Amino acid sequence: AYSFVIHNSPQQIFRLLKVLYQPQNTFCFHYDNKSSPLFKSLFNTMASCFDNIIVPSKIEDVRWGQHTFLDAQVNCLSDLAKHRETRPKTLQWKYVINLCGKEIPLTTGKEIVSRLMRLNGTSAMSPGPNTNKQRLRGKKVPFNLPTYKNSAYNALSFPFIDYILNNETAQIVLGFFRNVSVPEEHFYSTLYKQPEVPGGFNPNIPAEDYFRVARAVW
Repeated sequence: AYSFVIHNSPQQIFRLLKVLYQPQNTFCFHYDNKSSPLFKSLFNTMASCFDNIIVPSKIEDVRWGQHTFLDAQVNCLSDLAKHRETRPKTLQWKYVINLCGKEIPLTTGKEIVSRLMRLNGTSAMSPGPNTNKQRLRGKKVPFNLPTYKNSAYNALSFPFIDYILNNETAQIVLGFFRNVSVPEEHFYSTLYKQPEVPGGFNPNIPAEDYFRVARAVW
């Protein structure tokens, strides 16, 4: 599945969709609540015409650097998880790839799937230590978790997403990061590095396999 937080340039987004579209894939488009009525109407209409394209049930007024961007991504993850249950097992996605609406993948969908299969259920990130402590605004991280930084765009496995949406610890951590700066660059990667998190970092997966996914998609 693919998840997008978008606000303008519909022609560019449609071009991207044309590259990615396969009937077995699922697409979630979260438009900014500040977008024009015409822009919103375009994606609402598309969602009504295709059973594998959705607009999330909750729409945020997205502002970069604030929690609303992370909330928009999580809203898509939540609705994609619900939508997954309605599809035949052969069409149920195993990964959600977060993409910017102005990006174009560098490889084919088949190659992306092949590279994701090598990860065997592990999410694809390459986080580093969080060296910008000012983003935490002096707040103490729950459970004394070390924080990490990664791109806002990742390939998240279903077990990892299920943990984010339904685990009490994950929800507490999400609540914490909703009150810091640029939370989407820290929330996923911080949970990803915790050893007990399903779909999190697996030291047995060669680092090159993670990089192959990143090069294929971003």
